[in-house]
Amino acid sequence: MARPAEFNREDVVQKSLIVFRQKGYKGASMRDLEAVTGLNPGSFYAAFGNKHHFFIETLRYFYQKVQLSFTDSLSRHANPIMGLRAFFDSVIECVESNEKAERCCYMIKSALEMAATDEQVAQLMNAHFAEMEHIIYEALAQAQQQTLIRQHRDLSVLSKLLINTLYGINVEGMLEPDKHKLQQMIALLFNELFDLQPEVATQLNH
Repeated sequence: MARPAEFNREDVVQKSLIVFRQKGYKGASMRDLEAVTGLNPGSFYAAFGNKHHFFIETLRYFYQKVQLSFTDSLSRHANPIMGLRAFFDSVIECVESNEKAERCCYMIKSALEMAATDEQVAQLMNAHFAEMEHIIYEALAQAQQQTLIRQHRDLSVLSKLLINTLYGINVEGMLEPDKHKLQQMIALLFNELFDLQPEVATQLNH
């Protein structure tokens, strides 16, 4: 009896995610995935099922990584506004520095290709979008407790504005993003939305 293939599942998912990101779900062939992972067809199907099941696993993996990165950014700052801004800045850096095929968020690229016709993909994306918005809302609620945001501000509306801005940056990454203009846009947004102490505003804008 043949021994099952031994491999690092996370490593396989990471490598395949790059292929899906560059070529899209429809453009990525099983040969592409087998080539980048080093798995033969039998091992691949035994471990992951069909191509669609595997694609869904890469999406789940990506969403978890983004959410962890976001919460980590927030946890490293006592001031939640600073944590939010740090995450936005990291997204701008990623969009500006990556090759064109990798600039746009995997969620956005998948949504543009699959969400309208694939219910499972649409559900996953909706859940991820809602979780990211919830993370922002909790950060804003903490900021409001610290009197960084006026008490009358509707945090649900602010959360929606920020999450749409975040993914708008990623959409622009599919074109030719101007890092300086994106930074100016985020600086203006944060300055207009939040009641920041002068020293905090200075830190955010440098």
